[in-house]
Amino acid sequence: MTEAVRKPIGRLGWAKTVIFSLIPLAALLAAMEGGARILELWIPPRIVDLGQGFLPGSRLFVPDPADPAMLITNPDRLVSFQNQRFARVKAPGTMRLFILGGSSVNYLQYELPHMAERLRQALAPRFQEVEIINCGGLSYGTHRLVLIAAEALDYAPDALLIYSGHNEFEELEQLDLAHLRLLPLQRLLSHFAAYRFARDRIAGIQIARLEEDRRRRELADSVPDTSRTWNRIFTPEEIRERMAAFGRNLSTMIEL
Repeated sequence: MTEAVRKPIGRLGWAKTVIFSLIPLAALLAAMEGGARILELWIPPRIVDLGQGFLPGSRLFVPDPADPAMLITNPDRLVSFQNQRFARVKAPGTMRLFILGGSSVNYLQYELPHMAERLRQALAPRFQEVEIINCGGLSYGTHRLVLIAAEALDYAPDALLIYSGHNEFEELEQLDLAHLRLLPLQRLLSHFAAYRFARDRIAGIQIARLEEDRRRRELADSVPDTSRTWNRIFTPEEIRERMAAFGRNLSTMIEL
């Protein structure tokens, strides 16, 4: 009786070993991504302004998908700005005024229609209508307002009104939080629902901590401004540098 010849079992090459090892990981990631996309049907992702307005190419206003003849506030920037809508081409007989600034301008939104009506009455018959576009961004200082002023010039403004000054130091903290060097990676990862879900959960925890910290400062200090920025002691040199930048930014907006 002849003994059966046993065939040697071949070993997998390193390439196949790596591929087969990655299959479970890929399946897990695919399941996480699918689950996260399903969750977004009930829990929409947070609005995130990547770059927080510090990038020159960032636009505050974009065409309205429902009517390209109209411009609306970029949905990604509604976290900092009021929702605005106006015609791309200004109508004849219309005065168009852009108001730039920080939260003090942002919170004027409900008073601006009254201001527009008073201006219309005062400027008649030269202008039949007055449009006031609110460009007040929360915690925005002149570093970012320069970019908004340059953009506003594309929309045939009759005047730009700038009310700013109190956010020059607050904006330094915003610049640190923007992580501009990581922006390309943030944009890439933001296409994945699993990343958005994890990012939003972490952001929720951080926001809760910041709110708790703010409440503690409000209870412990009678000073009206309880921003974390003012917990930092700025050196005379830092103050001079920021004030010089403030002057340069104002001059730039005037010279546009």
